[in-house]
Amino acid sequence: MKIFLFLYYFLFYLPLQIILSTFQVASLVLFSKNTIKPGIVAVPLSLKSNWAITLLAHSITLTPGTLTLDLSADKKTLFVHCLALENPQEFVKTLKQTFEDKILKLEKRSGQDA
Repeated sequence: MKIFLFLYYFLFYLPLQIILSTFQVASLVLFSKNTIKPGIVAVPLSLKSNWAITLLAHSITLTPGTLTLDLSADKKTLFVHCLALENPQEFVKTLKQTFEDKILKLEKRSGQDA
């Protein structure tokens, strides 16, 4: 069952998010009138294992308009740059719902905590 979740994430869900973000960034660049407001956000993590945190960081970086910058020493906070940051709290909520929740399900199914 775990392999099907990984395949779903890598073959369907992540590519769909990348495509959607590509269109969002393109429209932002092409049609905005100096309204791009970049920012850096601290994202608290629920993930525990190194592989899950790495998967989240790479998923964020692969998505146009976002870039993973750093991980705190205690591995509880991920620092993310966003191209268009209107509401930091909403951005964190969306990021957690879009990526972290899915990866958390994979992590729980794998049974690995570290």
